[in-house]
Amino acid sequence: MINRLQLLRNVGQFDSVDAGANIPLSRLTLVCAENGRGKTTLAAILRSLGSGDPLPIAERRRLAAAHTPHVVLDCTGGPPAAVFQNNAWNRSLPHIVVFDDVFVDQNVYSGL
Repeated sequence: MINRLQLLRNVGQFDSVDAGANIPLSRLTLVCAENGRGKTTLAAILRSLGSGDPLPIAERRRLAAAHTPHVVLDCTGGPPAAVFQNNAWNRSLPHIVVFDDVFVDQNVYSGL
Protein backbone atom coordinates (compact mmCIF):
# COMPACT_ATOMS: atom_id res chain seq x y z
CA MET A 1 0.00 0.00 0.00
CA ILE A 2 1.17 3.54 -0.73
CA ASN A 3 1.11 5.72 2.37
CA ARG A 4 2.30 9.03 0.92
CA LEU A 5 3.49 10.65 -2.27
CA GLN A 6 6.78 12.17 -1.15
CA LEU A 7 8.22 13.56 -4.38
CA LEU A 8 7.00 14.02 -7.95
CA ARG A 9 9.60 15.72 -10.14
CA ASN A 10 9.76 16.22 -13.92
CA VAL A 11 6.69 14.08 -14.67
CA GLY A 12 3.75 15.54 -16.60
CA GLN A 13 2.24 18.49 -14.72
CA PHE A 14 4.56 17.92 -11.76
CA ASP A 15 7.70 20.07 -11.94
CA SER A 16 8.90 19.58 -8.38
CA VAL A 17 6.24 18.65 -5.83
CA ASP A 18 7.43 17.55 -2.42
CA ALA A 19 5.77 19.24 0.56
CA GLY A 20 2.41 19.57 -1.23
CA ALA A 21 2.50 15.90 -2.20
CA ASN A 22 2.82 14.81 1.41
CA ILE A 23 -0.86 13.87 1.70
CA PRO A 24 -1.68 10.58 3.47
CA LEU A 25 -3.35 7.93 1.31
CA SER A 26 -5.49 4.98 2.36
CA ARG A 27 -6.21 1.54 0.93
CA LEU A 28 -8.82 3.04 -1.39
CA THR A 29 -8.19 6.59 -2.54
CA LEU A 30 -10.29 8.56 -5.00
CA VAL A 31 -8.55 11.37 -6.86
CA CYS A 32 -10.66 14.09 -8.45
CA ALA A 33 -9.67 17.46 -9.86
CA GLU A 34 -10.16 19.74 -12.85
CA ASN A 35 -8.83 18.73 -16.25
CA GLY A 36 -5.11 19.26 -16.66
CA ARG A 37 -4.22 18.87 -12.98
CA GLY A 38 -2.25 15.59 -13.25
CA LYS A 39 -4.75 12.80 -12.55
CA THR A 40 -3.72 10.80 -15.61
CA THR A 41 -0.05 11.35 -14.81
CA LEU A 42 -0.63 10.10 -11.27
CA ALA A 43 -2.42 7.03 -12.67
CA ALA A 44 0.53 6.39 -15.00
CA ILE A 45 2.97 6.61 -12.06
CA LEU A 46 0.93 4.10 -10.05
CA ARG A 47 0.53 1.77 -13.02
CA SER A 48 4.28 1.89 -13.59
CA LEU A 49 4.94 1.10 -9.93
CA GLY A 50 2.56 -1.87 -10.07
CA SER A 51 4.09 -3.37 -13.19
CA GLY A 52 7.69 -2.21 -12.80
CA ASP A 53 7.48 -0.91 -16.39
CA PRO A 54 9.18 2.51 -16.71
CA LEU A 55 7.39 3.39 -19.98
CA PRO A 56 4.25 5.03 -18.47
CA ILE A 57 6.50 7.51 -16.64
CA ALA A 58 9.07 7.92 -19.41
CA GLU A 59 6.27 8.86 -21.83
CA ARG A 60 5.27 11.67 -19.45
CA ARG A 61 8.71 13.21 -18.97
CA ARG A 62 8.21 16.93 -18.46
CA LEU A 63 9.05 18.88 -21.62
CA ALA A 64 12.20 21.00 -21.39
CA ALA A 65 13.17 19.38 -18.07
CA ALA A 66 16.91 19.24 -17.56
CA HIS A 67 16.66 16.01 -15.55
CA THR A 68 14.83 12.73 -15.90
CA PRO A 69 11.66 11.96 -13.90
CA HIS A 70 12.13 11.29 -10.20
CA VAL A 71 9.37 9.86 -7.99
CA VAL A 72 9.49 8.85 -4.31
CA LEU A 73 6.55 7.03 -2.70
CA ASP A 74 6.36 5.95 0.94
CA CYS A 75 4.99 2.39 0.84
CA THR A 76 4.23 -0.41 3.26
CA GLY A 77 6.95 -3.00 3.37
CA GLY A 78 9.63 -0.29 3.40
CA PRO A 79 12.02 1.27 3.99
CA PRO A 80 13.26 1.78 1.46
CA ALA A 81 10.64 3.95 -0.19
CA ALA A 82 9.65 3.11 -3.76
CA VAL A 83 11.93 5.31 -5.86
CA PHE A 84 11.81 5.89 -9.62
CA GLN A 85 15.11 7.34 -10.79
CA ASN A 86 17.29 6.87 -13.86
CA ASN A 87 14.30 5.34 -15.69
CA ALA A 88 13.84 2.45 -13.23
CA TRP A 89 12.08 1.57 -9.97
CA ASN A 90 14.06 0.21 -7.03
CA ARG A 91 11.05 -2.04 -6.28
CA SER A 92 7.51 -2.67 -7.50
CA LEU A 93 4.12 -3.15 -5.85
CA PRO A 94 2.36 -5.74 -8.02
CA HIS A 95 -0.93 -5.55 -6.09
CA ILE A 96 -1.72 -2.01 -7.25
CA VAL A 97 -4.67 -1.71 -9.61
CA VAL A 98 -5.53 1.57 -11.30
CA PHE A 99 -9.06 1.78 -12.69
CA ASP A 100 -8.78 4.34 -15.48
CA ASP A 101 -9.21 4.53 -19.26
CA VAL A 102 -6.11 2.37 -19.83
CA PHE A 103 -7.54 -0.35 -17.55
CA VAL A 104 -10.87 -0.23 -19.38
CA ASP A 105 -9.13 -0.38 -22.78
CA GLN A 106 -7.00 -3.38 -21.77
CA ASN A 107 -9.66 -5.34 -19.89
CA VAL A 108 -13.14 -4.31 -20.92
CA TYR A 109 -13.28 -2.46 -24.22
CA SER A 110 -10.76 -2.36 -27.03
CA GLY A 111 -10.59 0.73 -29.17
CA LEU A 112 -9.30 3.63 -27.08
